[in-house]
Amino acid sequence: MSAVADLETLVILKTIPVGRDKDAVDLLSLLRDKRKEIDLEVLAQRIKAAGLNTHLLERIRDYTKRLREDELDKVWFDMTATRLPFTEKHEIIKWFSRLVELMRSPRGLREMPKL
Repeated sequence: MSAVADLETLVILKTIPVGRDKDAVDLLSLLRDKRKEIDLEVLAQRIKAAGLNTHLLERIRDYTKRLREDELDKVWFDMTATRLPFTEKHEIIKWFSRLVELMRSPRGLREMPKL
């Protein structure tokens, strides 16, 4: 069975909405399971090409803040009845940081070192 959308598109679609806890849980779940398979350079290029850089930078800042302040832990627990492990939160925050770095880069994305 083929995928309806690629991972990069799913990340964009789940990051766009503001104030929807289900999308937050969907995004965290996607990043927990598939973040190593997501091409950050392709994702950053698509975000820039779609003109979503400013909006998604704001959304990523919000997600990072909410992860650091454990606000998303309650949302996660309410929807999944499980705890979001600290190590997973830390890895997702690092992943978001790398994406922000690529989104802000005025240089070509291919010139940036990989993590």
